[in-house]
Amino acid sequence: MPKKRSLSMTLVLIIMLLCSCTRPARLEELNIAYGVAFDAVEQEGHFKATYHIPVYQTDDVENVTVSAVGNSSKETQGLAELQLTGKFGDDKMKLILIDKKLAEKGINPLIQPFIKDRRVPVLFKMAITEQSAAAIIETNKKPIDPSTQIVNMITENENQNAIPTNHLHIFLRDWTSLGEDPFLPLLSMSQEKTQISGIALFKNDKVVDTIKGYKNLLLFTIIQQSAQNAKYQFNSGPDLLTARIKDNSVRYKWNNKVSPPQMDITVDIEALLYESTHVFNMPTQSEYGVIKQSLDQDLKMSLEKMLRSFQERNIDPIGIGSIARSKERHWNAEDWDSIYPTVQIKVHVNSNFVGDDM
Repeated sequence: MPKKRSLSMTLVLIIMLLCSCTRPARLEELNIAYGVAFDAVEQEGHFKATYHIPVYQTDDVENVTVSAVGNSSKETQGLAELQLTGKFGDDKMKLILIDKKLAEKGINPLIQPFIKDRRVPVLFKMAITEQSAAAIIETNKKPIDPSTQIVNMITENENQNAIPTNHLHIFLRDWTSLGEDPFLPLLSMSQEKTQISGIALFKNDKVVDTIKGYKNLLLFTIIQQSAQNAKYQFNSGPDLLTARIKDNSVRYKWNNKVSPPQMDITVDIEALLYESTHVFNMPTQSEYGVIKQSLDQDLKMSLEKMLRSFQERNIDPIGIGSIARSKERHWNAEDWDSIYPTVQIKVHVNSNFVGDDM
């Protein structure tokens, strides 16, 4: 019996020693960041990082922010941690906001630590801001914190196909793919309300252009992905009409046997005639034919105009180059930079009115 008691005491002491050596940090000692905002500063090669740390209580949330200026994300995180009581944690980071002026210089130094971090979730969101990124993340949102609120807003718009789906991994895929350029949502703030104002277009890791306005944003979503339940205004004779696009699909056909090479893009649309500028009886079959022709022509001209603007800037957010690469055995990235601006892009729109909603 004494031997058994002695053995039991020894085991208890060993367990206590092991537990004391591996004791995790208490929750109240951790400062867990949900989001980070990067802004430009006057000092060359430096930027300001503002980390958002929400502290949830029983029926409230306190939004703590801490800022630091440095020349790398690793440095700013270290400087931010010095300002905090307790350890800095980023394993729940879900949002990166980047000021447009800073993004025009290149975002690679800002996002490198997140690219290498395997803990970063697949749906980790990034966005470009028209105003100060810090001002957006410092907004005192309740009952949820601003980082979560912004992520929810972007995700909801993606789910409704108001904007193309995007997150860190999609951005990295487009950035590293041959024949395609990335893009991110563009945010703005008015009276402390954050909203999606457009799309920021990239060449490599630099913002070089933006898409703004409801119609342009809808056109980009149509050609880039698929728009659903979106209203599109167009003229048909003297009437200003509105079609509700229920769904659409896009098909591409590459032809490099002609000079210059040609890309035919066919957009198939299911739509409802939604409203007009005056009251009239339901269109006849022949009148529907005229309306369909007007919608097809309006969309064709608007989409071709947008695609030409991409060619003029030598940016390819649609991935025309990627499609051509999949069709050509000897496709070359260096040659494509000079070929892409000359490609004849022709859009064909086939709309089908599936009913009425007037």
